[in-house]
Amino acid sequence: MSIISYAQNFEDVMLWRALKHIEHGFYIDVGAAWPTEHSVTKAFYDNGWNGINIEPNPAFISQYKKNRVKDINLQVAVSNVAGKAQLFFIENTGLSSMDQAIAQSHQSSGFEFIPAEVEVSTLKHIFSSYAKSKEIHFLKVDVEGSEEKVLAGNDWTKFRPWIVLVEATLPLSQVENYEQWEPTLLIADYQFVYADGLNRFYIAKEHAELAESFRYPPNVFDDFVLASDVCNEAKLSEAEAKASEAEAKASEAHAKASEADAKVIELAIHLDAILNSRSWRITSPMRWCGFQLNLLRARGFKQRFQDGILRALSIASWYLEKHPNLKRVVLRTLQYLGITRIISDMRISQRSSNPYVFNDEEVQVLSKRARYILSRLKDTGI
Repeated sequence: MSIISYAQNFEDVMLWRALKHIEHGFYIDVGAAWPTEHSVTKAFYDNGWNGINIEPNPAFISQYKKNRVKDINLQVAVSNVAGKAQLFFIENTGLSSMDQAIAQSHQSSGFEFIPAEVEVSTLKHIFSSYAKSKEIHFLKVDVEGSEEKVLAGNDWTKFRPWIVLVEATLPLSQVENYEQWEPTLLIADYQFVYADGLNRFYIAKEHAELAESFRYPPNVFDDFVLASDVCNEAKLSEAEAKASEAEAKASEAHAKASEADAKVIELAIHLDAILNSRSWRITSPMRWCGFQLNLLRARGFKQRFQDGILRALSIASWYLEKHPNLKRVVLRTLQYLGITRIISDMRISQRSSNPYVFNDEEVQVLSKRARYILSRLKDTGI
């Protein structure tokens, strides 16, 4: 059965190799940090296990309470004596420590720490309070320099996890420090079986058969995938799904546009058939009469009469422009008869009441020929 590995250094792969035959096992994680990132227990939780997560950082423990509802989540530090102690918090990291010298070392590397008083418990108290009758399949300890005190706070004759793994180097270094705390486990009949460069793994004497699982480092036969790869695949699948959705919407829009184009073509063909039909040509005079009747009803006989005269005058003006000699004769005749003033009054009345007479802005949208006729009429005073 394959698993997703979340741990920083494949610790969960090694533990799964030894314990995958256990259903609904139990773990204890001291210095649990994040519930997912770099978590040694996340893969086990996802496969039906549960346990105790011990973490004094309130930001981390709130995430456990939200995401690990089957677990017991304790906001305490762990040492060899219960009570209260000062812990040096380094935000958004797993580097918080009860050792001031280590905190100051991190500060010199650019990390800021915030000291705060926290509750402190012991492994013996936690085991007896929350796991007294349980088989503890593995215990993980990652406490940034306080490993010796944590291990010293257990009664190893009563509470014996099958496997114990402990961070074995000074924080953010490859300098090993296990000599300080390893004797506690060796005296308690635990056998060292594996080191991965960061942690050391120990097996309880009564479960010596598990040692065989630690002969080799994580490899292809462990059938695991990295959590980061799963995350990237999920993002890729999401991106592909969004792309497919966008493509589907584009196809739908294209189909609707094609359908609309087809309807336009169909209507154009239908309209062309109507305009070229015999019935349309025969009824043309009737439509013209109907149109003129509607204009007459809308604007009155007088206005329509004036419109007709002005239209005739526009045509005459255009014609006279082509024949200057005739234009002079006509203008003199009109002035002699006194008709020029009457025509001007009709033009003024037409401009004030006719919605089809254009203002200066509207003249700009007239055709070139229409603007020419209007200009000539103004020049001639008609």
